[in-house]
Amino acid sequence: MINMGIGLNYTNVPKSIVNIAETELNKLGYRLILISRFSRHPADTYLWMVMGRENNREIYAVWLLNTSLGGLHNGDYELDFKSALATFVNRLN
Repeated sequence: MINMGIGLNYTNVPKSIVNIAETELNKLGYRLILISRFSRHPADTYLWMVMGRENNREIYAVWLLNTSLGGLHNGDYELDFKSALATFVNRLN
């Protein structure tokens, strides 16, 4: 059961969501580094923030994973690790 109250843990990510994120990132040549809920809003249970590392370079990207529509959206690319982390955190609601 997912607690949708104020104390929602952003890092409580079901394995099924991790699998979807890994599959989508692999299609783009990235591997999953970090994943979190996008927000605590009850209507946003299908939105996830995802950070990936390019397979052959120390380059990172951040996307919104939409499990309702499918796929990764609103990507920020060609980031160093620190910039990717800042982008990831700043996009969380």
